[in-house]
Amino acid sequence: MRRAPVLWSAAVGAATGLLVVAVWTGVDWVRRAARPAGTPPASSLLGKPAPDLTLRRLDGGGTLDLRSFRGRPIVINFWASWCGPCQAETPLLVRLSKIYGPRGVTFVGVDAQDEPNAARGFALRYHVDYPLVVAPDDRPLRLYGIIGLPTTVFVGADGVVRDAQIGGFVGPDAAHALSARLDKLLQAR
Repeated sequence: MRRAPVLWSAAVGAATGLLVVAVWTGVDWVRRAARPAGTPPASSLLGKPAPDLTLRRLDGGGTLDLRSFRGRPIVINFWASWCGPCQAETPLLVRLSKIYGPRGVTFVGVDAQDEPNAARGFALRYHVDYPLVVAPDDRPLRLYGIIGLPTTVFVGADGVVRDAQIGGFVGPDAAHALSARLDKLLQAR
């Protein structure tokens, strides 16, 4: 009779240990994959021209060249379908893209380190109607100094990086924080 609680405790301990190792390994993989050694964070791009990117559209409709949006402020959101904060902030991004899009702000989502079907499912689930492109490797992440997902980069109409948010726009002040940055981006025209 006493063996059952001991075996149960050992099983729970082993499962907990495996879970800790799996989570740590996953978090470490994401951190290393998103920011190779020597890559400066996105905030180091502030005041500098945004790196040019031409990436394949997630919907299969050819490519999208960020250069084509010069003259308009751009919000570039780096995300992945498996990213919890990305899932939490996407409805807000979609809602504000409908408000700020007509005012001249272009939203672009860059899917990183993801499975194509999962990314397409994410776009459908959250009704993302702004352009989504796919980072085929770590190069776009390195160019933009992405140290984690999500990261949002705000580019002025002149092509200069004006702001960056590392981490999601989540929580009670998220809408206000993102709207304030978008208003500031529009004022910088």
